[in-house]
Amino acid sequence: MKLTLRRKVIILVLFAALVPVIVTQIGMLGLQANLSAATEAELDTLGRDALKQIVDDMHSLCTTSNDLIQEKVDRALKVAWQIVGKDGGFRFANDKAEWTAVDQFSKKSTKVELPRLMVGDKWLGQTTSFETKVPVVDDIKSLMGVVCSIFQRMDEKGDMVRVATTVSNAGGARAIGTFIPSTRPDGTRDPIVEAVLSGNPYKGMAWAAGSWFITSYDPIVDPKGQVVGMFVVGELIEAVPSLRKNIQSVTVGETGVVTIFGATGDRKGRYIITHDGKKEGESAWFEKDANGGYYLQKLVTDAVKTGEPTFHTFPWIEPGSDKEARRKIAVAYYFPDWDWVIVASTYEDEYYEAKTTIDSVSSSFTRNMLLLAFGIVALTVIAAWYFSNKITDPITGLIGGVEKIANGDLKKGNEEITKYEEKQTNLKIAAKFLKIEDNDESHLLVSSVKRMAANLFSLISQVGSSGFQVNSSVNRITASARELEATVAEQAASIKEVTATTQEILQTSNTLLETMEESIGGSIAHASKTAEEGRGDLRTLEEAIHRLIDATKSISAKLSVINSRADKISTVVVTINKISDQTNLLSLNAAIEAEKAGEFGKGFSVVAREISRLADQTAVATHDIEHMVKEMLSSVSAGVMEMDKFSEEVRMDSITVSNISERLNDVINSVNELAPHFDEMNDGMRRQTAGAGQINEAMQQLSVAAEQTKDSLQEFRSATGQLNNAVNALNEEIQKFKV
Repeated sequence: MKLTLRRKVIILVLFAALVPVIVTQIGMLGLQANLSAATEAELDTLGRDALKQIVDDMHSLCTTSNDLIQEKVDRALKVAWQIVGKDGGFRFANDKAEWTAVDQFSKKSTKVELPRLMVGDKWLGQTTSFETKVPVVDDIKSLMGVVCSIFQRMDEKGDMVRVATTVSNAGGARAIGTFIPSTRPDGTRDPIVEAVLSGNPYKGMAWAAGSWFITSYDPIVDPKGQVVGMFVVGELIEAVPSLRKNIQSVTVGETGVVTIFGATGDRKGRYIITHDGKKEGESAWFEKDANGGYYLQKLVTDAVKTGEPTFHTFPWIEPGSDKEARRKIAVAYYFPDWDWVIVASTYEDEYYEAKTTIDSVSSSFTRNMLLLAFGIVALTVIAAWYFSNKITDPITGLIGGVEKIANGDLKKGNEEITKYEEKQTNLKIAAKFLKIEDNDESHLLVSSVKRMAANLFSLISQVGSSGFQVNSSVNRITASARELEATVAEQAASIKEVTATTQEILQTSNTLLETMEESIGGSIAHASKTAEEGRGDLRTLEEAIHRLIDATKSISAKLSVINSRADKISTVVVTINKISDQTNLLSLNAAIEAEKAGEFGKGFSVVAREISRLADQTAVATHDIEHMVKEMLSSVSAGVMEMDKFSEEVRMDSITVSNISERLNDVINSVNELAPHFDEMNDGMRRQTAGAGQINEAMQQLSVAAEQTKDSLQEFRSATGQLNNAVNALNEEIQKFKV
């Protein structure tokens, strides 16, 4: 898939919109999880604290009840002693009665004969029926509402048999004949018997006929001070209505309850008090939870072991229910005074209802936030689509025109840009009518591209016109250079001819000088003939010098023309340099505008680089031409100076030749007088020879200068050829653009 500018803008806006939404949702989910965890932890703490508070309250209630009941039985025991004292006190009769004594722990029985225990003149008897009134014990029960028992010592060990009681056995009869052994089946001393045998009272829990009682024991002593029995008053714990009602009325959560279990002995794991009174007396020791674990054994064992509230959780299914197991939490607290384990239990999900409500509200809030986020994203997509069109439409509208400009068709490209601008102008009029400000960077880009195209159009036109002018100037310079080269060639030929003539004059002068020196006494006729030949040579030399002067003037005039044309070339080169600089500046502006246009300005950036490269090549070529023109001007200036110098020397030599000619005339006229004046003529000939040597040297220098001028002209013609090639290349590049 091609990522257009519109798609990039939409993706960018979507990314900017989705990131906060996603982060917010992640934060909301994290907050929901943290809130749920914190709520669960707090509710768990509160639930456990509530359960612990309940068992603490039950424990305190039991402690308070224990103290109150203990106080009650203590008062009842005092009343009982008062009744015994009023009836005449305890004493033994002379006759005995046989008892079948049953160990209340091991249930073993034994036959024993004991003196009859009397209260005053009344024997307590062996009454088992509650229909028959038994002295003292029934009186205490009717007066104080407590149970009462009288024990008689069986033997020296101190076993105590119950001879009168209001405690019933499993059959509903008076539990007489059961005895408390001084040593229990486990080998430990019975604390009650041990305290009484020591002559001390015993206050606290006592096991009797399968139940626990809060009791108060006093020893019964004979006149000799021997302990012969026990007098006890007690209250069956489970029979206390207020305590039982308070325990049963406690609720934990919605369905949680408080249950009392036995902790040790025969009552271990048995229901003592239940919330509905059912199952009391039944054993729950081997009941299992949903995982098959003995939950109560762990509860009771840990509570008895630690003596502190202990928590346990376990899965539980109500008996007879087909529902799934629910997690139950229970706290157990051992109450050693009554050998009870107080257990408060409830289902965890009941006090997690607040957590469920919070989770529901949090989930609803998260769901609403998610829907709101989707709505925001939808609105963002619509806004992104609208504004992406606003951003990309101007650029898309420019692409066709810019591509035509990049392909060289400036005219059509400018026309398309103008059409698009007219369309945008109509939209601006509508926006202005609706009072909407819609003049953003994209419209500035359209205006900038249009100005750039217009400037480029003007630049190409100007460069093309300047190229034709430069081409015309180069052609004229080339023609002038050819003419100058031909003139310099003619000058070189004339110089060579003059040089040959001067060499002949030099040779002649040397020969004449030698002849005059060697043949001083020669013939006058020979001298006259030689003089005539010298006159002819001098006349030829004079003519050659005049021709050389004319050629020199012509060369100077041609060099002046070359100098003038070179100045014009410099002016054209300066103009080309300015055009090149403007081209570079415009190409730089075009590159900047293309960079602003981004992806859609790449085609125009290529055109800008090509124009910049062409401008650089033009600048290099004009720099080379300028350098060559300067060298040519320097060479021409040097040639002009050398020609002026040479002209002066030729003029001086012409004067010298004229003088020589006059002297030769004098020689010819005065040949007869030659001998007397030979020394003077010899000197003149030496001077003539020296002058001819100087002329020869000047001509050689002039020949070298002419050769240098010729070489400079060849280099100049080569430079003009390079300039012509550069101008042609520039014209070819410009012709790519349709203006």
